[in-house]
Amino acid sequence: MSASRSLVKLFTRNPGLAHTALTRLPPAWHHLDSCIAGRTSVARIMATPVGRATAALTARLPCR
Repeated sequence: MSASRSLVKLFTRNPGLAHTALTRLPPAWHHLDSCIAGRTSVARIMATPVGRATAALTARLPCR
């Protein structure tokens, strides 16, 4: 649940940044695609370097 909460925070606080990251960073898009296809979970994604960086970034960003 905490992994999903971190990801939702990023999307709700900075939707433009989330969209840019997903469309311009192939690793981010690959992780999202794998989750949607059922090949991985949000918890597994958040345990990767990309996921950990996302969580760290989310904690530092102001709301928009």
